[in-house]
Amino acid sequence: MIDQCPTVIFVADDVSPTSASVILQSIPMMLRHVERLQVTVLGVREERLLLHLRQYAPVVRVQRGADRKEIQALFAAADLTIIPLAWREDLPVVIQDSFQVGAPVVGPAIGDFSELIREGETGYLFPVGDAATLAAKVILHFSLLADERQRMRRRCGEKAQAHAKQARYTNGT
Repeated sequence: MIDQCPTVIFVADDVSPTSASVILQSIPMMLRHVERLQVTVLGVREERLLLHLRQYAPVVRVQRGADRKEIQALFAAADLTIIPLAWREDLPVVIQDSFQVGAPVVGPAIGDFSELIREGETGYLFPVGDAATLAAKVILHFSLLADERQRMRRRCGEKAQAHAKQARYTNGT
């Protein structure tokens, strides 16, 4: 059996200096502590950020854009989805999409994130802008035994199913 490399996907907001800073500061910490880590950064368009990220190639891959089907495939292949900053209204959808394919989410401890992500059950929370804590949560996740990480993936799927069932009930379908 081939041992899969640990993978994370950042859902980036390269317009925000805080988001870019969190990404750039956390990646080297994670790479130092998580052996064979593979990182995909999705949604980067800002040239300066792209230039900084290229120094970590090939373990850090940048994908400027993707359609919904490609994003779902990226989430499904990832061990963790990371949202470095709450900047868009559709982030609860990103969280639900990630949960639907069993990928826990690491997000800032504010608003919808704190309501949707259960620490250690469906993901992890970190203080806004705190790259060191974000990296520590990722390192913690990959220090868990494989069966513990698998249980977390199942809980994410269960949470997505419960959310979908509640949405159908609320919408009367």
